[in-house]
This record gives sequence, C-alpha cells and structure tokens, in this order.
Amino acid sequence: AGVDCVADAAGGPIVDESIPNLLRCPPLSVPMHQQLVEKVTKEGDGEIKRTSQIQGELFALSAQASERDLSLICFDVLTLIETASSVPLRLNLARISPPHEVSRINLGTRPKKRVKTETCSHLLETVEDAAFWIDTLLRQ
Repeated sequence: AGVDCVADAAGGPIVDESIPNLLRCPPLSVPMHQQLVEKVTKEGDGEIKRTSQIQGELFALSAQASERDLSLICFDVLTLIETASSVPLRLNLARISPPHEVSRINLGTRPKKRVKTETCSHLLETVEDAAFWIDTLLRQ
C-alpha cells in the first residue's frame, strides 16, 4: 500500500500573514491519520439522515521564498471531506517544527557539472530535506 499525492488535500492555499513570502498555492500534503465520522441531521419532515465524512490529519509542507532563498515550512492540518468528489474543508491549521530525521540513506553523489551557483545547490538540499522529512513521517 502506498501513499498517493493529491492536488489539494489541505483545503486550499495556506494564508498566514505572520509568514512573509509564503507560497500562495496548496501545500504538498501527506495523510497521517484518517477516520470516518458520522454526521446526523434532521430533515424537514422529521426524518433523521446519517452521512459519513472523512476527517484527516495531514502533514503539509509549504515554502517561504525570496530571490535568494527557499525555506520549508511545516504544518499540521485537520480537514473534513464531505463526499468523495468534494474539496477538503480545512478545520484547523498549526505550524509545526520539521520532524526529527531518521538516518539518511546515501543517495549517491550529485552531478557537479550543472550546479553553477550556491543558490541552486541550496535548493537541491532543501528539496532533499523535504523528501527525508516525508520519508521519516511515513516510517513512524
């Protein structure tokens, strides 16, 4: 069983005015826990209707960008999905520290020919950090 990435699992872009230059796009999200919750509503005719919804806790990864730097920002996101085709509704959002990493696997040496600036090297390392954080979470 694998984990599939979806276009927007976190309920849209994260807007946090306390984090300058936060990317205004849906974050990369990995489901950590999900549970089926039942919603009970009373219809106009008195009949009780039960619907199932999925409540999920996600590890969401966004970034803060500037001309020279890219910093990863981690969030814990709680969502509710009403139907299989609906966009998730974000119920709660909290900024969290990056997960503690498990020992890194040697991925081999990077090609040196194309790395021309320190910025490019930094971006590659930042993306590599994100991959290891997600891997760490999935191993827990």
